[in-house]
Amino acid sequence: MKQLCVHKYKYPSEVYVPVVPNFLERQLFRLQPQLAPFLDLWGAGAFEAVLLASRLGVFEALRGGPRSASTLANEIKTDERGTKSLLDLLVPLGYLKESNGSYAITTISKPFSADSSFHMADTFALYSGLFEFMRENQEEAVRDGKPRVNAFEWFSQHPPMWKLFHSFEMSIAKQIEKDIVSKVKLPSTARRLLDVGGGHGLYSIMLCKNHPELSATIFDSPTPLEETRGIIESEGMSKQVHTRAGDFFVDDMGEGYDVALLFDIVHLFTPEKNSELLKRVAAALKPGGMIVIFDQFLGGEFGKVLKFSHTFYNLLFLITTGGQLYSFRDLSELLLESGFAKLTKKPIRTAGSTLVFATKVGSE
Repeated sequence: MKQLCVHKYKYPSEVYVPVVPNFLERQLFRLQPQLAPFLDLWGAGAFEAVLLASRLGVFEALRGGPRSASTLANEIKTDERGTKSLLDLLVPLGYLKESNGSYAITTISKPFSADSSFHMADTFALYSGLFEFMRENQEEAVRDGKPRVNAFEWFSQHPPMWKLFHSFEMSIAKQIEKDIVSKVKLPSTARRLLDVGGGHGLYSIMLCKNHPELSATIFDSPTPLEETRGIIESEGMSKQVHTRAGDFFVDDMGEGYDVALLFDIVHLFTPEKNSELLKRVAAALKPGGMIVIFDQFLGGEFGKVLKFSHTFYNLLFLITTGGQLYSFRDLSELLLESGFAKLTKKPIRTAGSTLVFATKVGSE
Protein backbone atom coordinates (compact mmCIF):
# COMPACT_ATOMS: atom_id res chain seq x y z
CA MET A 1 0.00 0.00 0.00
CA LYS A 2 3.00 2.33 0.32
CA GLN A 3 2.89 3.17 -3.37
CA LEU A 4 -0.56 4.75 -3.02
CA CYS A 5 0.78 7.87 -1.34
CA VAL A 6 3.84 8.76 -3.39
CA HIS A 7 3.46 9.45 -7.10
CA LYS A 8 0.72 9.57 -9.70
CA TYR A 9 1.10 9.56 -13.47
CA LYS A 10 -1.08 11.95 -15.42
CA TYR A 11 -2.70 10.43 -18.49
CA PRO A 12 -4.07 12.53 -21.37
CA SER A 13 -7.62 12.02 -20.06
CA GLU A 14 -6.53 13.70 -16.81
CA VAL A 15 -7.23 10.55 -14.85
CA TYR A 16 -4.74 10.24 -11.99
CA VAL A 17 -3.97 6.75 -10.78
CA PRO A 18 -1.66 5.52 -8.01
CA VAL A 19 1.60 3.98 -9.25
CA VAL A 20 4.64 2.30 -7.74
CA PRO A 21 7.87 4.27 -7.26
CA ASN A 22 9.87 4.66 -10.45
CA PHE A 23 12.94 2.56 -11.26
CA LEU A 24 15.47 4.81 -9.54
CA GLU A 25 13.32 5.13 -6.43
CA ARG A 26 12.93 1.35 -6.20
CA GLN A 27 16.69 0.97 -6.37
CA LEU A 28 17.06 3.54 -3.59
CA PHE A 29 14.68 1.63 -1.34
CA ARG A 30 16.54 -1.61 -2.03
CA LEU A 31 19.84 0.03 -1.08
CA GLN A 32 18.38 1.88 1.91
CA PRO A 33 15.29 -0.03 3.06
CA GLN A 34 15.23 2.00 6.26
CA LEU A 35 13.75 4.83 4.15
CA ALA A 36 10.65 2.86 3.11
CA PRO A 37 8.66 3.57 6.31
CA PHE A 38 8.74 7.26 5.40
CA LEU A 39 6.25 6.45 2.63
CA ASP A 40 3.70 5.40 5.24
CA LEU A 41 4.51 8.45 7.34
CA TRP A 42 3.97 10.72 4.34
CA GLY A 43 0.84 8.76 3.50
CA ALA A 44 -0.64 9.75 6.86
CA GLY A 45 0.26 13.35 6.04
CA ALA A 46 -1.42 13.04 2.65
CA PHE A 47 -4.66 11.92 4.32
CA GLU A 48 -4.57 14.89 6.68
CA ALA A 49 -3.88 17.31 3.80
CA VAL A 50 -6.81 16.06 1.75
CA LEU A 51 -9.08 16.11 4.82
CA LEU A 52 -7.98 19.69 5.56
CA ALA A 53 -8.62 20.80 1.98
CA SER A 54 -12.06 19.24 2.10
CA ARG A 55 -12.95 20.92 5.40
CA LEU A 56 -11.73 24.32 4.20
CA GLY A 57 -13.81 24.06 1.03
CA VAL A 58 -10.87 24.01 -1.39
CA PHE A 59 -12.32 21.45 -3.79
CA GLU A 60 -15.79 22.98 -3.70
CA ALA A 61 -14.42 26.44 -4.45
CA LEU A 62 -12.31 25.20 -7.37
CA ARG A 63 -15.35 23.65 -9.02
CA GLY A 64 -16.00 27.13 -10.37
CA GLY A 65 -12.73 27.09 -12.28
CA PRO A 66 -8.99 27.58 -11.69
CA ARG A 67 -7.91 30.04 -8.99
CA SER A 68 -4.63 31.50 -7.84
CA ALA A 69 -3.69 30.86 -4.22
CA SER A 70 -4.41 34.51 -3.45
CA THR A 71 -7.88 34.46 -5.03
CA LEU A 72 -8.77 31.16 -3.40
CA ALA A 73 -7.53 32.29 0.02
CA ASN A 74 -9.72 35.38 -0.21
CA GLU A 75 -12.70 33.27 -1.23
CA ILE A 76 -12.43 30.61 1.50
CA LYS A 77 -11.15 33.11 4.11
CA THR A 78 -7.71 31.60 4.77
CA ASP A 79 -4.15 32.91 4.87
CA GLU A 80 -2.55 33.18 1.42
CA ARG A 81 0.79 31.59 2.41
CA GLY A 82 -0.93 28.77 4.28
CA THR A 83 -3.29 28.18 1.37
CA LYS A 84 -0.45 28.01 -1.15
CA SER A 85 1.43 25.50 1.02
CA LEU A 86 -1.63 23.26 1.08
CA LEU A 87 -2.32 23.62 -2.65
CA ASP A 88 1.30 22.85 -3.54
CA LEU A 89 1.12 19.59 -1.54
CA LEU A 90 -2.11 18.54 -3.26
CA VAL A 91 -0.51 18.85 -6.71
CA PRO A 92 2.01 15.93 -6.45
CA LEU A 93 -0.71 13.91 -4.72
CA GLY A 94 -2.83 14.32 -7.86
CA TYR A 95 -5.77 16.11 -6.27
CA LEU A 96 -4.96 19.42 -7.98
CA LYS A 97 -3.08 20.53 -11.08
CA GLU A 98 -1.20 23.81 -11.37
CA SER A 99 -0.48 25.99 -14.37
CA ASN A 100 1.05 29.49 -14.30
CA GLY A 101 0.13 29.95 -10.66
CA SER A 102 -3.48 28.80 -11.01
CA TYR A 103 -4.81 25.64 -9.39
CA ALA A 104 -7.63 23.42 -10.68
CA ILE A 105 -9.33 20.24 -9.57
CA THR A 106 -8.59 16.87 -11.17
CA THR A 107 -10.65 13.74 -11.73
CA ILE A 108 -9.84 12.23 -8.34
CA SER A 109 -10.82 15.38 -6.43
CA LYS A 110 -14.27 15.65 -8.05
CA PRO A 111 -15.85 13.13 -5.62
CA PHE A 112 -15.25 15.70 -2.84
CA SER A 113 -17.91 17.96 -4.36
CA ALA A 114 -21.09 18.37 -2.32
CA ASP A 115 -23.25 16.89 -5.08
CA SER A 116 -21.04 13.85 -5.71
CA SER A 117 -22.68 10.44 -5.27
CA PHE A 118 -19.43 9.19 -3.70
CA HIS A 119 -19.69 11.56 -0.67
CA MET A 120 -15.90 11.42 -0.38
CA ALA A 121 -15.78 14.46 1.91
CA ASP A 122 -18.00 12.61 4.39
CA THR A 123 -15.93 9.46 3.98
CA PHE A 124 -12.69 11.24 4.91
CA ALA A 125 -14.42 12.89 7.87
CA LEU A 126 -15.76 9.49 9.00
CA TYR A 127 -12.34 7.87 8.84
CA SER A 128 -10.78 10.78 10.67
CA GLY A 129 -13.10 9.93 13.55
CA LEU A 130 -12.43 6.21 13.23
CA PHE A 131 -8.67 6.77 13.31
CA GLU A 132 -9.15 8.85 16.46
CA PHE A 133 -11.10 5.94 17.95
CA MET A 134 -8.38 3.50 16.89
CA ARG A 135 -5.59 5.52 18.46
CA GLU A 136 -7.50 5.54 21.74
CA ASN A 137 -8.42 1.85 21.74
CA GLN A 138 -6.24 -0.22 19.41
CA GLU A 139 -3.51 -1.25 21.85
CA GLU A 140 -5.95 -2.70 24.38
CA ALA A 141 -8.03 -4.33 21.63
CA VAL A 142 -5.02 -6.14 20.17
CA ARG A 143 -3.73 -7.13 23.61
CA ASP A 144 -7.13 -8.44 24.77
CA GLY A 145 -8.55 -9.63 21.44
CA LYS A 146 -11.58 -7.36 21.81
CA PRO A 147 -12.31 -3.64 22.23
CA ARG A 148 -13.06 -2.18 25.63
CA VAL A 149 -15.78 -0.06 23.99
CA ASN A 150 -17.75 -0.73 20.82
CA ALA A 151 -17.33 1.93 18.12
CA PHE A 152 -21.10 2.18 17.67
CA GLU A 153 -21.43 3.06 21.36
CA TRP A 154 -18.75 5.70 20.74
CA PHE A 155 -20.81 6.95 17.77
CA SER A 156 -23.71 7.56 20.15
CA GLN A 157 -21.44 9.81 22.21
CA HIS A 158 -20.41 11.61 19.01
CA PRO A 159 -23.73 11.95 17.09
CA PRO A 160 -22.24 13.44 13.87
CA MET A 161 -20.46 10.10 13.35
CA TRP A 162 -23.78 8.33 12.74
CA LYS A 163 -24.62 10.74 9.93
CA LEU A 164 -21.17 10.31 8.39
CA PHE A 165 -21.44 6.53 8.69
CA HIS A 166 -24.84 6.55 6.98
CA SER A 167 -23.50 8.78 4.20
CA PHE A 168 -20.55 6.42 3.63
CA GLU A 169 -22.72 3.30 3.56
CA MET A 170 -25.29 4.94 1.28
CA SER A 171 -22.63 6.05 -1.20
CA ILE A 172 -21.46 2.43 -1.51
CA ALA A 173 -25.03 1.18 -1.94
CA LYS A 174 -25.71 3.68 -4.72
CA GLN A 175 -22.53 2.72 -6.59
CA ILE A 176 -23.39 -1.00 -6.64
CA GLU A 177 -27.17 -0.74 -7.09
CA LYS A 178 -27.12 -2.24 -10.59
CA ASP A 179 -25.00 -5.18 -9.39
CA ILE A 180 -27.31 -5.86 -6.45
CA VAL A 181 -30.49 -5.73 -8.54
CA SER A 182 -29.03 -7.93 -11.29
CA LYS A 183 -27.30 -10.50 -9.06
CA VAL A 184 -29.78 -10.93 -6.22
CA LYS A 185 -32.27 -13.23 -7.94
CA LEU A 186 -35.25 -13.63 -5.64
CA PRO A 187 -37.69 -16.53 -5.98
CA SER A 188 -40.84 -15.56 -7.90
CA THR A 189 -42.85 -16.54 -4.82
CA ALA A 190 -40.96 -14.22 -2.47
CA ARG A 191 -43.26 -11.76 -0.73
CA ARG A 192 -41.58 -10.85 2.58
CA LEU A 193 -38.00 -9.72 3.11
CA LEU A 194 -36.13 -9.23 6.40
CA ASP A 195 -33.22 -6.77 6.25
CA VAL A 196 -31.12 -7.47 9.36
CA GLY A 197 -29.18 -4.38 10.46
CA GLY A 198 -30.37 -2.69 7.27
CA GLY A 199 -29.53 0.82 8.49
CA HIS A 200 -30.14 3.28 5.65
CA GLY A 201 -32.56 0.85 3.97
CA LEU A 202 -31.36 1.38 0.40
CA TYR A 203 -30.84 -2.32 -0.31
CA SER A 204 -34.42 -3.12 0.71
CA ILE A 205 -35.68 -0.13 -1.25
CA MET A 206 -33.88 -1.11 -4.45
CA LEU A 207 -35.04 -4.73 -4.26
CA CYS A 208 -38.64 -3.73 -3.53
CA LYS A 209 -38.60 -1.30 -6.46
CA ASN A 210 -37.48 -4.17 -8.66
CA HIS A 211 -40.07 -6.53 -7.15
CA PRO A 212 -43.37 -4.63 -6.67
CA GLU A 213 -44.96 -7.66 -4.97
CA LEU A 214 -42.27 -7.67 -2.25
CA SER A 215 -42.48 -5.98 1.16
CA ALA A 216 -39.45 -5.45 3.42
CA THR A 217 -38.88 -5.04 7.15
CA ILE A 218 -35.66 -3.27 8.14
CA PHE A 219 -34.68 -4.52 11.59
CA ASP A 220 -32.08 -2.38 13.35
CA SER A 221 -31.39 -0.50 16.56
CA PRO A 222 -33.38 2.71 17.15
CA THR A 223 -30.60 5.24 16.46
CA PRO A 224 -29.83 4.38 12.81
CA LEU A 225 -33.54 3.95 12.08
CA GLU A 226 -34.15 7.61 12.94
CA GLU A 227 -32.85 8.58 9.49
CA THR A 228 -34.10 5.45 7.71
CA ARG A 229 -37.75 6.44 7.85
CA GLY A 230 -36.98 9.74 6.14
CA ILE A 231 -35.03 7.93 3.41
CA ILE A 232 -37.92 5.52 2.83
CA GLU A 233 -40.36 8.42 2.52
CA SER A 234 -38.10 10.36 0.16
CA GLU A 235 -37.91 7.29 -2.09
CA GLY A 236 -41.71 6.94 -2.08
CA MET A 237 -41.50 3.42 -0.64
CA SER A 238 -43.48 3.72 2.60
CA LYS A 239 -46.08 1.18 1.46
CA GLN A 240 -43.50 -1.54 0.78
CA VAL A 241 -40.63 -0.86 3.17
CA HIS A 242 -41.08 -0.69 6.95
CA THR A 243 -38.84 -0.44 10.00
CA ARG A 244 -38.73 -2.41 13.23
CA ALA A 245 -36.48 -1.34 16.09
CA GLY A 246 -34.71 -3.81 18.32
CA ASP A 247 -31.62 -5.85 19.13
CA PHE A 248 -31.38 -8.73 16.68
CA PHE A 249 -29.60 -10.86 19.29
CA VAL A 250 -32.41 -10.38 21.80
CA ASP A 251 -35.67 -9.15 20.30
CA ASP A 252 -38.18 -10.93 18.10
CA MET A 253 -37.56 -10.28 14.40
CA GLY A 254 -40.75 -11.98 13.30
CA GLU A 255 -41.15 -15.15 11.28
CA GLY A 256 -42.30 -16.47 7.94
CA TYR A 257 -39.92 -14.40 5.81
CA ASP A 258 -38.99 -15.59 2.33
CA VAL A 259 -35.66 -13.76 2.16
CA ALA A 260 -33.23 -12.32 4.70
CA LEU A 261 -30.42 -9.86 3.98
CA LEU A 262 -27.26 -9.54 6.07
CA PHE A 263 -25.39 -6.79 4.26
CA ASP A 264 -22.12 -5.66 5.88
CA ILE A 265 -23.17 -7.29 9.14
CA VAL A 266 -21.19 -10.54 9.53
CA HIS A 267 -17.84 -8.75 9.83
CA LEU A 268 -19.05 -6.91 12.94
CA PHE A 269 -19.09 -10.05 15.11
CA THR A 270 -17.05 -12.99 16.34
CA PRO A 271 -17.72 -16.49 14.96
CA GLU A 272 -19.67 -17.36 18.12
CA LYS A 273 -21.95 -14.34 17.79
CA ASN A 274 -22.44 -14.94 14.08
CA SER A 275 -23.43 -18.53 14.75
CA GLU A 276 -26.05 -17.23 17.17
CA LEU A 277 -27.23 -14.59 14.69
CA LEU A 278 -27.47 -16.98 11.74
CA LYS A 279 -29.56 -19.40 13.79
CA ARG A 280 -31.92 -16.56 14.75
CA VAL A 281 -32.21 -15.55 11.10
CA ALA A 282 -32.90 -19.16 10.13
CA ALA A 283 -35.72 -19.25 12.69
CA ALA A 284 -37.24 -16.13 11.11
CA LEU A 285 -37.21 -17.66 7.61
CA LYS A 286 -39.68 -20.06 6.12
CA PRO A 287 -38.31 -23.53 5.34
CA GLY A 288 -36.62 -23.17 1.97
CA GLY A 289 -36.15 -19.43 2.55
CA MET A 290 -33.09 -17.64 1.20
CA ILE A 291 -30.37 -15.78 3.09
CA VAL A 292 -28.22 -13.28 1.17
CA ILE A 293 -24.96 -12.09 2.75
CA PHE A 294 -22.91 -9.22 1.35
CA ASP A 295 -19.42 -8.69 2.74
CA GLN A 296 -15.70 -8.62 2.11
CA PHE A 297 -13.90 -11.96 2.40
CA LEU A 298 -10.31 -12.88 3.08
CA GLY A 299 -8.47 -15.06 0.60
CA GLY A 300 -8.19 -15.12 -3.18
CA GLU A 301 -7.46 -11.39 -3.57
CA PHE A 302 -6.24 -10.59 -7.08
CA GLY A 303 -3.81 -7.84 -6.09
CA LYS A 304 -1.86 -6.18 -3.30
CA VAL A 305 -4.28 -3.25 -3.01
CA LEU A 306 -7.27 -5.50 -2.33
CA LYS A 307 -5.17 -7.67 -0.02
CA PHE A 308 -4.18 -4.58 1.96
CA SER A 309 -7.78 -3.37 2.01
CA HIS A 310 -9.07 -6.67 3.40
CA THR A 311 -6.35 -7.07 6.01
CA PHE A 312 -6.77 -3.42 7.06
CA TYR A 313 -10.51 -3.89 7.57
CA ASN A 314 -9.89 -7.16 9.37
CA LEU A 315 -7.86 -5.25 11.97
CA LEU A 316 -10.23 -2.27 11.94
CA PHE A 317 -13.24 -4.45 12.79
CA LEU A 318 -11.34 -6.15 15.62
CA ILE A 319 -10.56 -2.75 17.15
CA THR A 320 -13.95 -1.14 16.56
CA THR A 321 -16.47 -3.94 17.19
CA GLY A 322 -14.52 -7.08 18.07
CA GLY A 323 -15.41 -8.57 14.69
CA GLN A 324 -13.31 -9.75 11.76
CA LEU A 325 -13.36 -10.57 8.08
CA TYR A 326 -14.02 -14.21 7.19
CA SER A 327 -12.91 -16.50 4.42
CA PHE A 328 -15.67 -17.99 2.30
CA ARG A 329 -14.84 -21.36 3.82
CA ASP A 330 -15.26 -20.02 7.37
CA LEU A 331 -18.62 -18.46 6.53
CA SER A 332 -19.73 -21.63 4.77
CA GLU A 333 -19.09 -23.65 7.91
CA LEU A 334 -21.10 -21.18 9.99
CA LEU A 335 -24.00 -21.31 7.53
CA LEU A 336 -24.04 -25.11 7.37
CA GLU A 337 -23.96 -25.35 11.18
CA SER A 338 -26.85 -22.88 11.39
CA GLY A 339 -29.26 -24.83 9.19
CA PHE A 340 -28.46 -23.56 5.70
CA ALA A 341 -27.44 -25.41 2.54
CA LYS A 342 -26.96 -24.88 -1.23
CA LEU A 343 -24.30 -22.19 -0.84
CA THR A 344 -23.30 -20.10 -3.85
CA LYS A 345 -21.42 -16.82 -4.28
CA LYS A 346 -21.21 -13.96 -6.76
CA PRO A 347 -18.46 -11.32 -6.65
CA ILE A 348 -19.13 -7.59 -6.85
CA ARG A 349 -15.69 -6.49 -7.89
CA THR A 350 -16.38 -2.74 -7.87
CA ALA A 351 -16.85 -3.00 -4.09
CA GLY A 352 -14.18 -5.65 -3.46
CA SER A 353 -16.98 -7.69 -1.91
CA THR A 354 -19.02 -10.83 -2.52
CA LEU A 355 -22.66 -11.90 -2.35
CA VAL A 356 -23.21 -15.26 -0.67
CA PHE A 357 -26.50 -17.13 -1.07
CA ALA A 358 -27.82 -20.05 0.98
CA THR A 359 -31.14 -21.77 1.56
CA LYS A 360 -32.70 -22.75 4.87
CA VAL A 361 -32.87 -26.52 5.13
CA GLY A 362 -36.40 -27.91 5.02
CA SER A 363 -39.48 -27.57 2.82
CA GLU A 364 -42.98 -26.17 3.18
